[in-house]
Order: sequence, then structure tokens, then C-alpha cells
Amino acid sequence: MNYSNIMRTAIVIAILSLAAAGASGADMMGISRGHDLDALWSQAQKEFDLAAHDAIVLLESRHETILEGGGKRTVIHRVV
Repeated sequence: MNYSNIMRTAIVIAILSLAAAGASGADMMGISRGHDLDALWSQAQKEFDLAAHDAIVLLESRHETILEGGGKRTVIHRVV
């Protein structure tokens, strides 16, 4: 599975999750790593035509670590 397919799968899962949250009464998302996700979502709704986009990235961070054998570990935290 290539990166593009992984991203598409992640976006579909995120959209379904958001749709389920909306259907359940729009539960509050809360705080993630010190960021107010509800405020980010509110701002995204004002700035983007949600019907025209598959997903909106609210928050993303990346941490890379070089391993002893020379390999690299990448951890991505993304709220879509």
C-alpha cells in the first residue's frame, strides 16, 4: 500500500468518524497536545467549504528519530 492509498484510507476514516460524531449530537473534541480542537474545527468551518473538500487537516505534527542502525522512525500526529 503506497502513501497515497494510506492517506485516502485515513481521510475516509476521519470523515466517517466526523460524520458519526455529528450524528451523535456533535460531541466536543476537546484538547490535543495543548490545542483546542473545537476552536480549530470552528475556524475551519468558517474558512473552508466543507462540502467541497474530502477532509480538513486541523492539526499535524511530525517527530523523527534516527535509530542506532541508521534507520529512521517517524511519528505523525494528525487530526483530520
